[in-house]
Amino acid sequence: MSTAANPNDTNDPQSQESFWHRRAPLIWGAFVIAFLGGQVAMGIVAVILATGDPSFAVVPDYHEKAMHWDDSTQIQTASDELGWTASIELSAAADAVGARTIVVKLTDRSGQPIEDASLHLRAFHHARAGEPVRLSLRSHQDGHYTAAVPMRREGLWQFELGGTRGDDEQFQISRTIDTNRDKEQG
Repeated sequence: MSTAANPNDTNDPQSQESFWHRRAPLIWGAFVIAFLGGQVAMGIVAVILATGDPSFAVVPDYHEKAMHWDDSTQIQTASDELGWTASIELSAAADAVGARTIVVKLTDRSGQPIEDASLHLRAFHHARAGEPVRLSLRSHQDGHYTAAVPMRREGLWQFELGGTRGDDEQFQISRTIDTNRDKEQG
């Protein structure tokens, strides 16, 4: 009877060592590839989450606005000197498609209605600043201007109202309105 080790014998410690010794580069290589692949997968998920979040908004033309800050300050100062005031009212509830009627009453310094202005509105929900709504308001009698604003969300809305009359009068205001305010008080 021979005492020579059978290379196929799995109980032999030398053959088990040889098995793991031969496979070690593959096993460690698989670990390295798995970690690198996991890192790439996490990077892809991070990019998708960062670019797909509708709550995140970048101010368009931010650099241009910063470069023309003095111009916008002059426009706001001229708007303030006009003495125009705007009251903004929203309909109590949204219609079937989620729109609310906005009514803007525009008056001059003496309280007289301004009927011949051209008004435009930019509105967005604070949680979705990257999804602004832009529209023009229709003029009605006694300085009232109206439009239907798609407002499917309740909460804080930012309204940036701008207008012109003639060639030299520019008006702009910004207001925050809480659509839940009446519900919380009632």
